[in-house]
Amino acid sequence: MAVHPDPDRPIKLLLTLQGDAPQLLAGLEALLHLGLLSDAQVKQLSQQHFTCAVPEPVVAQPAPESLALDLVPASPASSPGLVVQGLQSLMAEISVLWLLFLGVFLVVVSSAVLAASQWKHVPPEGQYSILLAYTLAFWVAATWTGRRPDLGLTARMLQITTLLIIPVNFWMMDGFKLWATDLGRIVGIVATLSLTGVNVLLLRSATGPLPKLTLLNSIGLSWLHWGWSLPGFPLGATYIGTIGTALSLFYRHESTTRSTEVQPEPDRSPNLGLITLTITTLLLIGRAILMARVPVSELGLALGICGWLLCWLARHDFQRRVWSQAGVGLMLVGWGVSIGTPVPWQAIGVSVLGLWLLADRLLKNRRPIALTAFFLVGLQTYVLLRQLIPEERRQTIVAFCIQQVGEIGMPDALPGIALFPYLWLTLLAVDWLRRREYLPLVQRTERLALLLGIGMTLASSLNQTVLAINLSLTTVTLALVIWKRAPLGDWLIYLTHVLGLAAIATWIDVLFPELDQHFWAALFLAGMVIEWGVTALGPWTRWRRSAWILGLVLAGIGYQLLIDRVSDGYDWGWMWLVAPASLTTLAYRSRFPPQIAAAWFSTVGLVALQVLTVPTAPLRILGLGTATILMLLNMRQLQHLLAAVVTIGLGLSFGAVVLWEILTEQGEIPFGVWLLIQAIAVLGLWLFRLALLRRDNPLSLAYRLASDGWAIVISGITLQWMTLYSLGLYLKVFSPELPDWRHLTAATVLTGAIALRTLPQGTNLGYFGLAWGLETVLLQGIALLGPSIDRLAMGNLALGLGLQLLGDFWMRRFSSRIYPASWHIIPLLYGLLGFMLQHRDFTATTGLFTLGLALIGIGIGRRLAANALTYLSLLAVSVGAYELLIYQLQQAKGGSAGDGLVLLAILAVTFAIGFRLMCRRLATFLRLTEPGLRAWGYLHWAFATALLLMALTLPLSVSGGYLWSGTLAATALYGLLQGRMQPGTILSFPRFWTYAGIAAAVLSLSGLLYLVTPDKTGLEQWAGAIAGLFALPMYSLPWGRWGWPVSPWRRSAAGLPLLVTLPLIIPSSTLSLLLVATFYAWLARASGRLRLSYVGVLLADYVFLRILEQYQLTDPLWFAAIVGGSLLFVAQVDPYLQAQPEREKRHWLRCLAIGLIAFTAFYQSDRSDLSFSSLALSGGTIGFAIGLVLAGLALRVRAFLYVGTALFILKVLRQLWLFIDNYALVLWAILGVLGLLFILVAANFEARRSQFTALLRYWVDALSTWE
Repeated sequence: MAVHPDPDRPIKLLLTLQGDAPQLLAGLEALLHLGLLSDAQVKQLSQQHFTCAVPEPVVAQPAPESLALDLVPASPASSPGLVVQGLQSLMAEISVLWLLFLGVFLVVVSSAVLAASQWKHVPPEGQYSILLAYTLAFWVAATWTGRRPDLGLTARMLQITTLLIIPVNFWMMDGFKLWATDLGRIVGIVATLSLTGVNVLLLRSATGPLPKLTLLNSIGLSWLHWGWSLPGFPLGATYIGTIGTALSLFYRHESTTRSTEVQPEPDRSPNLGLITLTITTLLLIGRAILMARVPVSELGLALGICGWLLCWLARHDFQRRVWSQAGVGLMLVGWGVSIGTPVPWQAIGVSVLGLWLLADRLLKNRRPIALTAFFLVGLQTYVLLRQLIPEERRQTIVAFCIQQVGEIGMPDALPGIALFPYLWLTLLAVDWLRRREYLPLVQRTERLALLLGIGMTLASSLNQTVLAINLSLTTVTLALVIWKRAPLGDWLIYLTHVLGLAAIATWIDVLFPELDQHFWAALFLAGMVIEWGVTALGPWTRWRRSAWILGLVLAGIGYQLLIDRVSDGYDWGWMWLVAPASLTTLAYRSRFPPQIAAAWFSTVGLVALQVLTVPTAPLRILGLGTATILMLLNMRQLQHLLAAVVTIGLGLSFGAVVLWEILTEQGEIPFGVWLLIQAIAVLGLWLFRLALLRRDNPLSLAYRLASDGWAIVISGITLQWMTLYSLGLYLKVFSPELPDWRHLTAATVLTGAIALRTLPQGTNLGYFGLAWGLETVLLQGIALLGPSIDRLAMGNLALGLGLQLLGDFWMRRFSSRIYPASWHIIPLLYGLLGFMLQHRDFTATTGLFTLGLALIGIGIGRRLAANALTYLSLLAVSVGAYELLIYQLQQAKGGSAGDGLVLLAILAVTFAIGFRLMCRRLATFLRLTEPGLRAWGYLHWAFATALLLMALTLPLSVSGGYLWSGTLAATALYGLLQGRMQPGTILSFPRFWTYAGIAAAVLSLSGLLYLVTPDKTGLEQWAGAIAGLFALPMYSLPWGRWGWPVSPWRRSAAGLPLLVTLPLIIPSSTLSLLLVATFYAWLARASGRLRLSYVGVLLADYVFLRILEQYQLTDPLWFAAIVGGSLLFVAQVDPYLQAQPEREKRHWLRCLAIGLIAFTAFYQSDRSDLSFSSLALSGGTIGFAIGLVLAGLALRVRAFLYVGTALFILKVLRQLWLFIDNYALVLWAILGVLGLLFILVAANFEARRSQFTALLRYWVDALSTWE
């Protein structure tokens, strides 16, 4: 191929192609439609290279669209649109078949309509003759169309229809009993000979020479419809036809397969003979079920044979997957309908056929899914085989089993034993597959066997003796599997071991059913000792590892059995000591690999032991003492922090229990004594920790950390108890005489211990604990003087202020380090606690406590330069000031609630102005930025505005109203002045402030206007017009020249009339609404934003709706006209829809608008009668449709044309239907003509598909240029 650089010069293509390539003609056709080749060039190429002598004429399918070139003008090549593609699809082969089907259907239905009205007047011979005439007419049509090569699809459809009607003819001969009369016999003989001949001729003409067996099969299936009045003949005829068809097709398929050395390529074209045999066989079965009332359960094998045949014929052809699916469905149906019979031999037969198919597939592809299906089908077949045993013999076997094992769960538990032969067969299959190295199949079969075994065990669990037998057989089976299988899996060893133990336990329960629970616990613990003994006496193997794990399981079960009896007061818990003692012994065995694990399990067992020793004090002392000793031994092996924690915890618990027993003998122990004991214990633990600091080894380190942790936990618990006890004193839960010096002493000792631990290192946690201790000392000290929450609040606030100042002094005087975090938090916590305690009631000093907390926060914030904390403190200052003002307002008498909110707003405005004026000095003192403080003033301004808005919802006095307007005017002035600032500084936002100032000014002016106007009703009626009057100068004045941004003023002017009109739209006058609509029309034109006119359109629609309501015009057409007209306006003026790419959206919007009006008119004019008023409404609707069509043609707007045409057609068809509904004969004639028309159209589509496609494309291209 040579390419010229000049784009105006033609390109020369040199191609070397095979002349017989089938894609060559399609490629030339595509080049012709793209305009790259002319018609003359194509003819020249065809004459030179594509001409040859043919022995006989063969008419091929015409080339698409090439013959239509002379029918329409040439148009530029373009890709077909959706409409063109849809119209072309109407002429595809499937569409032609569908039209043919509709045509045949309408012809049959119309005939049925005629026959239903006149059938009773025709004798049986005449009735059958009509059917015979129809059949022969279809045969004649099929023969005629078969001689025309361009009507292949039509001919095939008519042939299939004729072949399917032939068995129905024989059915009707038998149903009409033609053999009862002489005339009937003559008609029957003639029909039999003619229909048999037609059957043979059609099969041979459609598929060529057929085997005699297939022809005889087809004829026999038709003849089997005779004699169905004889008893038992329907069932026999059905099975003869089914089995005969299956043998015929099976023989033909296998003969074809054996006649070729390789697998033949499957035929993809529909086989007319196969289709005929299949459907006629199903027709035979359907007649037997539906008409002859043969029980479906007696036809299960027939259905299964049909399904098997479909699966067998399609097993080598993936394209016939639908056949396989249908065959499987038929087999399932056949199995399902015959499964419920007393002797399900048909279900077994269907199952055997299914196993045949699955075995063939399994040998072919060796897929695990086929193996699973084979296993399941085989299992259900094995289960069904028991139904073949006589009922009496089965009852005898069941009775013998019940006599041996008892009645519980019988006979439902017997499958747990009865299925073992099938399980053993499955395991033999596993061995067979393993020898042939089918590893995926081996794994799947093993899983299936495992699932079957699990199911058998679950079934046998209904009876204890059967379960014991099942477990024993399962254990033996698994042992044999392990013996035969070389590579062993751990899971198999564990499973065998577990099942063996379960079998032993089950047999013990069967032989000794009255054993008590603690004896069972002893048995499990004995089994544990045996398992661990086996583990410790030999080398470490997988069997001994399983013994170690299962020993732990047995120990857990024994513990559960013992703990279940603790609540009953049994003291058998001491037996559990054997478990942790054995574990500790194993931990010191050098030949036992998991020594550390044994020590850890011993630790867990010693902790769990304490639950079992609860019933009596001696048991508790024994358990804790023994556990402490064993933990000391375990700790030498573990040397771990957690073990040290447990050891010290057990030791502390042992000491506490012993101390409790000693002290309780002397009487009741005061609570203060226990607090003092706990404080002393904490002190002792920390002294023990100090002693261990001199030793540096893992054991000492673990004990040191554990003692520190226990001291922290106990100190925390003691502090909580002290705090809760103190709260009880202050809340009057305890009597005032209960506090004594022991509580204060305990708090002092504990605080000193915390100081001893904290001060050398100075951790934050220690400082928090020390602060908590100081709080408890404060609580107990004030409690000794008399509990008072006010004193406690003052004490906490003073403590917070003092610690904050002390921290600043300490860091400036004695240290240059950074403040610890706790030094910031602790003063705040004290201050917050005092704040919360004082705020339980609202008093004159509440605000002062808020200010005190704010001072603490400001001091900490200055120390940290923390902006968030400082801002929160400033918020607290504001809140304190508000609290002081609110308290004074509460004390005042008279006035309105809204007046109070106005006063609070004045205070907020004052704060805003103060922060604005003192911004620089405050920023230096508080270490904040000026923009941040200015923003703080903005927040107060926003709060003032919110308070003023809230005041509108509450009653205001007259003076309060004027004060409200003035305050709001001040906020408006603040916002507008802020809006004039030059942008560029942080938080200026001139647009926002301008919007806010405008809004506040509008509200202030509205409130003032409401106060000074006497006629409130007139003000509401004309509010929208007044807002429009104010909006005009707002939009027009030169605000940009005066220093403000222009857009907020203009946007506010655009939204103001609407915002005023919407809440007052009901009382607004019609003229006011129209003035507002006019304003938005002017605004849309002045601003160039046409969508603003939509607001005017909506207001006008509302006015129209109000007029309709006023004159009681409730017809749907009025409302549809309003909505449709509005949508048409949008489609006409919307800027987005005016763009060229959006023409289709504009078209559909117009269709929606016009369609809403048109089909509302269609609905409103729809009447079921043919009266003059109904005809007048229908005529008006038709005239409206014609007007839409004329408007579309005149304006070249597709929406008007399409909707008008659709409305015209629907209305005319509706009137035609109402007319036909009263004249049935006309309905028959129309249906018949319509059916024949469908057939004619389908035939023409098939013969002249190209011309129709080109013509329709021209029409669509012409319409696409319209609006």
